[in-house]
This record gives sequence, C-alpha cells and structure tokens, in this order.
Amino acid sequence: MVHTRSPSQELILPPTDPLPPEEPQIPPDWHTFHFYENPYLSGLYGALGGLLAGGALLGILWYFYGIEFLLSVYIAGPMALLLLIGMSLSVACRCIICILVPELLGKYGRWVLYSLLLAALVSGPVSNISTNMERMSNSMSCSVEMIKNQTRDLQQQFLDPFNDIKASGFLHGIP
Repeated sequence: MVHTRSPSQELILPPTDPLPPEEPQIPPDWHTFHFYENPYLSGLYGALGGLLAGGALLGILWYFYGIEFLLSVYIAGPMALLLLIGMSLSVACRCIICILVPELLGKYGRWVLYSLLLAALVSGPVSNISTNMERMSNSMSCSVEMIKNQTRDLQQQFLDPFNDIKASGFLHGIP
C-alpha cells in the first residue's frame, strides 16, 4: 500500500523572516582606551598618574601651606612612590584614588594633611630627643667608668701606708 498525500495534507512551513538589520555597535575596546590590550601602557599611565598626584601633593604642601621644601619632599616623596607603585600595578588602586581625590579636597582631606604635618613636625623633635638620649647615656657610662677608675686609685692611695707598715713588720708583735 502506497501512501499519497492529498493537496490538503501537504506540509506547510512557516515563512522565513529575513534577519533584522544589524545595529552599528561600538567597538568593545573603545571605552578602555586600549588599556587592556596592552597592560604595559596601562601601567605607564598609572605610573604617570601617581607621579602627577605626588607632584601635586608636593606643590600643595610647599606652595599653599608654606612648608619648607625639604620637609614637603619628605612627606610627598613616600606618598608619590606608593601612588606610583599602586596605580601602575592595580586597577583597583586607580579606582580608589579616583574616588578619594575629591574627598581629599574637602574638610577631611585637610585633617589628613594636618595629621601628616603634625607627624612630620613631631618626627624632628623625637629624633632629636633620641639622639640626645644616646649622647647622654654615652656620657653617663663614661662618667661611671671615670668614677670607678678614680675610686680604685684613691683606694690604692689610702691602703699604701697600711701596706708599707705591714711590710715593715712593725705590727708583727702586736696581737
């Protein structure tokens, strides 16, 4: 028995719709400035940003706050080094710095700068006190050594007459 299809039983497929036109898309690296294609370039930009931030801190401390240049370098130098290393190696550090910069320009930022200045001012006298204590302890140990030597010499001078009498035998017969 052979099956034949009647025209009413014919297989009807749904019409195929043409694909919708593609929308123009932004290239995937457009928003990253090609940082992720070349990590060295990203690190270089981060390092330059760290140096600029450290230089800005140095300028603020020296020019606006009127701190001596050398002290400003002592404060801003380690900060610039930390920023340079952190911003060149870590995307998270770059993000945190970008969030913190506006905060540093406000009231809390001034408190941070004042505390850094206070730490720098205290570090000078504290190191001076430490040096003075070291010199004082050296002086005291020298004085104690001199007193010990002088006492030994005085004791020897005090005992010399008794040793002479004892050596002469004058006290030999006295009980």
